[in-house]
Amino acid sequence: MPLKRLVSFIRDFLFRAPLFVCLSLWMGITLSWCLLYPQVNNAILAELADRVTYMTDPVIDELLYDKTSNKVVRPSSHDFVEKLIKSLNVKFSEQYLISSMYVQVLDENKQVLYFNLPQSNSLPVIKPVWKDFEIIEVADINYFVYILKLADGGVFKIGSNANDAIEFVEYIQTVIRYIVIVSFIVALLLGIFLQYRQARKVNHILQYCDLAKEAPHIQLHVAAASGEFEQVYQRINELLRSANAKINDLQDFSAKIAHDMRSPLTRLRGQLEFLLNQTTIEHKDIELLLSEIERLEKNFSSLMTISQLESKSFEHRDIKFDFRQLMVDLKEMYQPVCEDHKIKCEWQLCDESVWQTGNPNLWLQALSNIIDNALKFTPTHGKVTLSLVHDNAPIVRITDTGSGIPEHERENVFKRFYRMDKHYRVQGSGLGLSMVKAICKYHNAHVSLEGNHGLTVKIKLDAHTDDKA
Repeated sequence: MPLKRLVSFIRDFLFRAPLFVCLSLWMGITLSWCLLYPQVNNAILAELADRVTYMTDPVIDELLYDKTSNKVVRPSSHDFVEKLIKSLNVKFSEQYLISSMYVQVLDENKQVLYFNLPQSNSLPVIKPVWKDFEIIEVADINYFVYILKLADGGVFKIGSNANDAIEFVEYIQTVIRYIVIVSFIVALLLGIFLQYRQARKVNHILQYCDLAKEAPHIQLHVAAASGEFEQVYQRINELLRSANAKINDLQDFSAKIAHDMRSPLTRLRGQLEFLLNQTTIEHKDIELLLSEIERLEKNFSSLMTISQLESKSFEHRDIKFDFRQLMVDLKEMYQPVCEDHKIKCEWQLCDESVWQTGNPNLWLQALSNIIDNALKFTPTHGKVTLSLVHDNAPIVRITDTGSGIPEHERENVFKRFYRMDKHYRVQGSGLGLSMVKAICKYHNAHVSLEGNHGLTVKIKLDAHTDDKA
């Protein structure tokens, strides 16, 4: 799992800033080469130093090393030259001395006492390398030279042809320069290309959003996306589906509210026209009008409460209360009602208190709506069971032995004014379960419908409320 998260993070980072990533990659390559070059250069110089030491050690041992005292003796410049010439003539041929070696003796005044190379019109170019070594270029030939100071302040220089090594170092420098330049161009072009691809997808999404204003039912093709844009496409499609569902719900709601409000208004109109034609108005006729008006007011009040709950603008102060005690109060209220309906009502409440933070009046209204529905659709001599248990979270169940609700209708019954065909003959507004769902959501609770025979309304309360008063 951590590896999967790491891969996802790297992928998202690469897609979020491709130009930055590519330029960072170029900087990494450049830095690597800059760190590698000194190591390579030092290794070549060390090899040249070993080569010069190997070649000049016999000469230095013969001319400067005193076997009696086991010490290096530094003679004066003039004394040293004669011995040097004899030793070189013995050990090296004249051709080899000219083509492969650099031998020079300077006195204390920097005057040349001996130089093995032919006279050249160009001045030697000296490049210090280390403390006792330097590179000297004479007539386009580079020599790696060892420097030894003599007793009188003179200098003895001896070295070998290092053109091959110097050319290799220059070749590496050239390669590094080209690699840095080419990698920068490639990184820049790759970053621009990826940024362009990303911008195209963003523009496509923006164009699609403009199009969705006119036709919100269209969907982005997720298969055409890749990387994090696949998730963006999916989220936008989910958002549009949700918006379309809300639009459809609003259209259905408008149609249903028009239908449900038209019926009582039509009855009110008919009754008022009837009363206009009467010479005397009876008390029962006024009561009938008032009951219709009260029903309309109740529906509008329920709609307003649902809207306030869903928009979190419900202006009531939440308090801490015992949910078990609320259920006990409901038992006292509905026990006589169940007996009047000849329905057996069973209460199964936990022994301990169940503390919740919220509005007890709203919960009383929600549970009353559920119990009213249970009594309304449970036949005579049926049974309604109400339970409150406290496991990992408090759970309320209200079960009846009525006709129940088919599984495919269980989401629909929570919509405003939705009523199943078989329930249209039963008086009701179609707002009861909508109110229940809004109240549950307001209190961070979850309501669901269960059961094959009859119906069980299950409410899972908020588990994060302290269980102590």
